[in-house]
Amino acid sequence: MRDVIVIGGGCTGTGIARDLSMRGLSVTLIERGDLASGTTGRCHGVLHSGARYVVTDPESAKECARENPVLKSILSPVVDATGGIFASVADGEYVEHFLGGCTSCGVNVEELTVQEAFECEPSLSPDISRAMRTCDASCDTFKATALTALDAERHGVEIKPYTTVVGVVAEESSVLGVKIVERARVYELRADVVVNATGPWTRSLSPDLECSLVKGSHVVIGEKIVRNVVHHLRPPTVADIVVPLSASTILGTTSVDVAAPVHTVTEEEVRRIVEECAALVPNVKNSRLMRAYAGTRVLFGGTRRFCLLNDWDNFFTVAGGKWTTHRLIAEVVSDAVCDYLGVRARCRTAVEPVIEGVLDPPFGRRGYDVNGAEAVGNAVDAVRVAGIPPHLRPTGAPARLSRSTGKFGEDVARYVVKMVSLISSPDMACCCESVPAYELSYAIERLGARTIDDVMRRTRAGFGPCQGSFCSTKIAAELIAHGKDPARVQEDLKVSLRRRSIGVRPIVGVSEVQLRQEILKRYLYELYGNYDDLDT
Repeated sequence: MRDVIVIGGGCTGTGIARDLSMRGLSVTLIERGDLASGTTGRCHGVLHSGARYVVTDPESAKECARENPVLKSILSPVVDATGGIFASVADGEYVEHFLGGCTSCGVNVEELTVQEAFECEPSLSPDISRAMRTCDASCDTFKATALTALDAERHGVEIKPYTTVVGVVAEESSVLGVKIVERARVYELRADVVVNATGPWTRSLSPDLECSLVKGSHVVIGEKIVRNVVHHLRPPTVADIVVPLSASTILGTTSVDVAAPVHTVTEEEVRRIVEECAALVPNVKNSRLMRAYAGTRVLFGGTRRFCLLNDWDNFFTVAGGKWTTHRLIAEVVSDAVCDYLGVRARCRTAVEPVIEGVLDPPFGRRGYDVNGAEAVGNAVDAVRVAGIPPHLRPTGAPARLSRSTGKFGEDVARYVVKMVSLISSPDMACCCESVPAYELSYAIERLGARTIDDVMRRTRAGFGPCQGSFCSTKIAAELIAHGKDPARVQEDLKVSLRRRSIGVRPIVGVSEVQLRQEILKRYLYELYGNYDDLDT
């Protein structure tokens, strides 16, 4: 018997589980797939300053403005504080409304001259007339969610991925628990409180929730073509944002009303996104398009606010909001749960970093051979002194995680200490995203990855230009080496390759470069993988 069951393993659900566990409650988190495999993993990864919403949705803007510095503090290793540029190609009334809205919503903004804007962001169109600097940032939402879940586990949360809730067990006005299916086993799980945080799937358990579902499509470019998060300075509409994320760039997003969650992207959507973003950043049209993806978000009255309600006395439903405000949403929900249970404990998630104490050794196969902080420091110093050749120096995720992080630097150093082995053994699992093989092992043993796609989400292996053509088989081999059933891994490999192919299909009619890449991949699949039915 647990105090709370949280359903949904996206940013909101994991945030709620972490918050409640830090207040001393026993929590079970249930997710029907992998963590962040729904809407959280299908957004554009922008940590908003609030500026985007100051005119059309000021309350959301205020929430974003308050949470922006908080998330930069508690998730610093996975947040890239790029800054933001709002640029207008047609000076009009909206610019003045924008500046007034920033003032009233508490959003920090600095107007730049056109020359200053080009110095700050050389990729901008020469047609821009005005530009504003904001404190937007980008974030790897997969890693952020994985670290939040790992920290929640450290505080006692039981996490059940790949577990489906098939019904609620209720008695009069109260809920006793949920009925779940876990590895073909059906049973009931009891708790004093149940929280439904399943995003666009919320109405499957809370059918009376009145909201709208909107699909947002995105396009991925296989290189970083901007320094800042670049926005069209205009009322929010289609394809307003260009986002630098790791070694790629995300273009987005669309806004299409749907009746149920939809993850498919059309070729016409890709063309529209590319055209609109190229008006702001011309190099978009000269860049290689890699793939497209879509997520479905919940809106209330057209705003990005969130809603919390009670279906039963002890059954709470939360929906809406943004990734930027997920910690705040978790705090509000946790306050409500604690009030119901009579628990008097304050929220600490705004001041305690998510990663404190969670990135620590040891783990087994090809894992960290480290005994204590002194050994960690010596190992990291050895890397510096030995002088790794340029082509072996940590880039991408390892480089970002190895940067100084104040008092948490020791924990982050433990994450990259295996880099010592690269001096003599340059074993790269994914050359596109610079993911060394040890990160695959870390994802499986420490971050709970069970499938090829799970590993990809936690390491970004397979996210680069080849879209898993070469590294997916390495991930499969690593899973087998960690005791996974070879037959199941083989089938998982087929499923993963098919999913990557689906994401590329809307691109090939727009990008000749990606079409050639797909022809190469087809030969690879047929020759060494014998996967001649991937399109079926």
